[in-house]
Amino acid sequence: MAKFDTFPIAITTKPANRDPLRNFKFRAHFVGNENVRDVFATMGFISIGGFGVQTDMIPYREGGDNTTTRKMPGQSEFSPLSFVNGIFMENKNAGYEWFRHVFSVISGKGNTRWNEDFRCNIIIAVLGHPVTKGPQKVGMRLKVYNAWPGSVQFNDLNAGDNSIMVSTMSIHHEGWWPLFGENATNDFPL
Repeated sequence: MAKFDTFPIAITTKPANRDPLRNFKFRAHFVGNENVRDVFATMGFISIGGFGVQTDMIPYREGGDNTTTRKMPGQSEFSPLSFVNGIFMENKNAGYEWFRHVFSVISGKGNTRWNEDFRCNIIIAVLGHPVTKGPQKVGMRLKVYNAWPGSVQFNDLNAGDNSIMVSTMSIHHEGWWPLFGENATNDFPL
């Protein structure tokens, strides 16, 4: 049996470079619209999900070359995002207030103190390592463009359950752009 100290290859580990990002340490920042930013300024989220994009395929055939169908990319569709957060004993729920504003602009009824602009950009920063002290390095940053809430849903009430009240907000948007590693530390153009 060989001794480990005489192993012919030096083994070194650099966890920061080899370990994948952890998905539980993140922060969402709402930018570009003061009303939305102010409502969500101090709010964290339990989860943010739904990052997906799909591009349609357009088939076509050419005369004289009928043995195969040619394929070209069509329109891309970004999936809605799902933002989940706890409900607190306050006068208002931030997600519902934002949704209510969108509804009042579209239906033309009511006044919510907001202007007609209900869209905003969202920057989501995923921290590189779960360090709790000192500055936190951003490992990935996603910018979501022209976001607005399409629905808000509260979880069910259940006297036999032992869970918290949560609100799920479905966010429609016009795309997202990720930056990783060293590029994630740079600010996005707003």
